[in-house]
Amino acid sequence: APEAGRPITSLRSLFACAEDAGLFFVPFGRLGFSERRLLKVFFQKATKPFLLARGMFPYRGVIAGLNGPDPASALELGMDISRLLNVPFHALYVTLPHELRGAEEETQLKERQNLVYDFEGIYKKKIPFTLREGNPVKEAGRFIADFEKYLLILLYSRKERFSVFQPHVPFLIARKASLSTLLVPIEAIYAP
Repeated sequence: APEAGRPITSLRSLFACAEDAGLFFVPFGRLGFSERRLLKVFFQKATKPFLLARGMFPYRGVIAGLNGPDPASALELGMDISRLLNVPFHALYVTLPHELRGAEEETQLKERQNLVYDFEGIYKKKIPFTLREGNPVKEAGRFIADFEKYLLILLYSRKERFSVFQPHVPFLIARKASLSTLLVPIEAIYAP
């Protein structure tokens, strides 16, 4: 059965937390300005999944973002949560415009399309898959704006760097998203 631990009053105290927790719940709407800036540090240090809760429960559906490092795990987690909650499931991937795509981007696109197709066969259910072209942060924001009270799932790597020339897409999407967002470091999935 789920347990609720003692409340954590700031992200700083969370970093020092020695408890064996499966998920951290972060009421994102109530964080102050200085705490929001710490969100970047939280992305780098969190060893467990964390939910940026924006007061939107019960969820009407689940959206899995496939722009992260492990789209198969994002699909699996999204499908499992949508089945547990008995709500619709959607998959989203944003790629570069066709004219700007290189071989690597084409490979990633085909990989995600094949994954969705495979998951449809495994779960015997049609998965609405939306492909957008353009800036991943802007396009994801436009897409999720049409979904009220959905849960957004994003996977990311703690090793991914934050820089101007290589933006941290899951971080930027989560920070700007209007939906509650479950963020899962891939290191938590593959931890021994």
